[in-house]
Amino acid sequence: MTSFPCKILRPLFPFSSSLRFGQFALMFLLGLVGGHAPSWGQWNVVQNAFQQSPDCIQLTNAGLDQRGAAWHDCPINLDAPFDLTFSINVGGGNGGGDGMCFVLQQTGNTANNLVGGTGGSLGYETAPFINPSVMVEIDTWQNTDVGDISQDHIGISSNGNINHNLSGPVQAHPTLTNIETGNDYEFRVTWNPAIAQMQVFFEGSLRKTMNVNIVDVVFGGDPLVFWGLTASTGGAVNAHSFCAEELLFASYLGGLEVMPQGPWSICQNETLDLQVSSEDDALNAYWQASGTSSLVVGEPGEYVVLAQDDNGCAVVDAIEVVAAPGPELALLVEEELVVCGADEVVLSATVVEEAQIQWQGSDFVGEFLATSSGVYEVVGQLGTCQEMAQVDVLFQPIPQLSFSVEGELVTGEVDVCFGEFIELEVAATEGAYASWVQNGLPQIVTANSGDFEATAVINGCQAEPEVLHVNLLPWPTATISSSPVTLCWGTTGVVSAELAEDVSSTAWTLPSNTPSLDQAGPGIYELSLVGNNGCSHELSYTLGMLPPIETGLVDPAPLCSDAIAQLQITEAVDGLIWNVGGDSPNLQVVSSMGGGPFVATVTQGYCTENDTAWVTWWPEPSAQSLPDTVSKCALNLPHVFQWPNQSQPALGSWQWTVDGQEANSSGFPAYEQGTFTMEIQDNSTGCHDVKSVFLDVLPNVFLTGYVADELICIGDSTEVLLELEAVDGLNPFELPYSFFWHDPETQGWEPQLAGGEHSVTVSNACGSSTLELLVEEEYCGCDVFIPNAFTPDRVGLNEGFHVETSCEFDEFEFEVFNRWGTTVWRSNDPNQPWDGGDYSSGSGQHFLPDGVYPYVVNWKHTDDGQQFVESRVGRILIIR
Repeated sequence: MTSFPCKILRPLFPFSSSLRFGQFALMFLLGLVGGHAPSWGQWNVVQNAFQQSPDCIQLTNAGLDQRGAAWHDCPINLDAPFDLTFSINVGGGNGGGDGMCFVLQQTGNTANNLVGGTGGSLGYETAPFINPSVMVEIDTWQNTDVGDISQDHIGISSNGNINHNLSGPVQAHPTLTNIETGNDYEFRVTWNPAIAQMQVFFEGSLRKTMNVNIVDVVFGGDPLVFWGLTASTGGAVNAHSFCAEELLFASYLGGLEVMPQGPWSICQNETLDLQVSSEDDALNAYWQASGTSSLVVGEPGEYVVLAQDDNGCAVVDAIEVVAAPGPELALLVEEELVVCGADEVVLSATVVEEAQIQWQGSDFVGEFLATSSGVYEVVGQLGTCQEMAQVDVLFQPIPQLSFSVEGELVTGEVDVCFGEFIELEVAATEGAYASWVQNGLPQIVTANSGDFEATAVINGCQAEPEVLHVNLLPWPTATISSSPVTLCWGTTGVVSAELAEDVSSTAWTLPSNTPSLDQAGPGIYELSLVGNNGCSHELSYTLGMLPPIETGLVDPAPLCSDAIAQLQITEAVDGLIWNVGGDSPNLQVVSSMGGGPFVATVTQGYCTENDTAWVTWWPEPSAQSLPDTVSKCALNLPHVFQWPNQSQPALGSWQWTVDGQEANSSGFPAYEQGTFTMEIQDNSTGCHDVKSVFLDVLPNVFLTGYVADELICIGDSTEVLLELEAVDGLNPFELPYSFFWHDPETQGWEPQLAGGEHSVTVSNACGSSTLELLVEEEYCGCDVFIPNAFTPDRVGLNEGFHVETSCEFDEFEFEVFNRWGTTVWRSNDPNQPWDGGDYSSGSGQHFLPDGVYPYVVNWKHTDDGQQFVESRVGRILIIR
């Protein structure tokens, strides 16, 4: 065996073994030679490569024409699967060169010349190990002559070629076209010899799948290869490096000796003791399942053995333990067999045709006759394998049933009188559990006739069901009656009974106040009956007596005439009629029905009686002539309520209250708005009447307001703001009101006021309020005032419309239009007024109708030596 130093080995998938050639799942412990990451001394670096840490190697720096390689100390056996994961970095210069390769080769792993050319050779092409070899390239430079694609790519080649002769190029990263970013990327290569498949992953994404048996096609059937990574630069440069993340592979298969030698087989329920030792220079062989060189096998299966050679590379092997053929013993009876009501039973079992069978150590037979309870053993044997089974036999007698009633054994049928309850019991021999089918219990209580079925069971053996019949016997009967049915108070009657034919004897029990049945008083009469069938029965009869007729009717206390008198029969009676109609125990009497008499005729049982009552009515006051609503102005004197005269004098004296407060007998003054409760009451009888009157307080209004500017320029106007208010927070708009300016040309609540004194008045039903406003004027330069309305109605007031100003115009033009835009007046003289006529035709004056007419005024004036040009547009209202 060739020795290769190795530190990390972890087979994952099926492979061939020298001890058992075939496919099996192999997962052995990481504790074999260490953890997931390599340690110092696991790599041989070549040329420009150098080891940065136990896990990481830089293959080239970012210099021109660099080349480097790193070869692992332990080879890979391609008859086993491998799974190798790296973190790679191809530099940060986009457009740099040239890339790196993962390589499998059979030349060696220690010589310093084990690297290919620079530039596009990727440290692989022209190398001394090129034939045979397989490489997976991570290429960052496009060489079109070998079929490279423009993206940074992955391809698979062999035997020194870089033209992807095994599998064509694909983009390396699943989403990025450029991986020369200076970042680390995950690069993973796997091999499964069972299906001859190599897969390449980049950043967790599957990028290549190649199904080629590289052991036969490339390596001539020799599965042992060296492996590592190469890289190179040329005229374009980048630093290339990798870190080993997880290296899962096996170096050697077989070479371990297991004693006893195989083939290995094991009988059912037996064990096999195995020992493993190493051959050649392999050391420390042990079983994966036990961790030692010894293993006790209790069941068929595959068992892995492991070892390390002197250089730390792993040796992996496995054996298969098969199940030895057994007799396949099978019972043809139950393991726990209960034989009900029999004296013997045949026990039977089967084995395979070549095996032997033996019951209770007797001759080899398949059947055995058991005649007593106990455990019976059967053994089957085939070669060295033996199987045993047991049958536990119990001979169980069938239980017998017996019945009892109230603890006494019975046979045949059972009689029970109607209305009586009896307890039926069932018992069984052999200690069996006996029960009634109806409830599953040993006892059952019934008052009915019928068949009651019972059974018993012990150890699965059940007795034949048996039936106990119950006959239900009828009661003796009789009918008890009385005359009368109910006694009047202090009277007696007659009680008698009519007997049925099945009655053989009777006995009466009378109430204590009754000497005989024909002088029957009230109480309970009991009759004991005995029938011809021996069944007895008790009957009872209650004879009632009506109580003395006490109606409880009394005259009510005197009442006010608006009240209701309640006449009430308080005692229980059977019937009731009032002389005024009705049969209710409660009679409601109003004053219109008068004082009486009110007679109640009552009956109780067969008894009748009359009772009479009288009602006294007191005089009733009235407040209903008071009005429902009255009103007053807020600033006026209070409203005085006057009390109305009463139709009847008071029994004592009439007293008035308002809202619960005592009022003067002459009336009551009211100031505040609201509802007043007026009550009149007789202080002697308490008779009273109530009336609610609403006092509506109406608002006295007053006007407030102010002008926006108390001082304006001559010819200007200012806005006035008015507000209508009322006293005591009342609604000033509750009453209709009138509003007018003393100057008829001023209108509305928010007019424009020129200079001078102005007066406005508002009035309602409760009075009026006048507001005086003063607007003062001052000269403000060239002020122009253009009115917005005039009244050319030939009454001598406000007949003409003209522009007012305090300055001299250099130029002036005034033009008025109708609704169609036609000029109806034009003037260049500011002192010439417009009389509301239409001068558009030029042939005479035609007065325009009332309405609104647009205008334009343009003028020029000079102030402090500077000339100003101004204009205004607006509308003029003509009111005739």
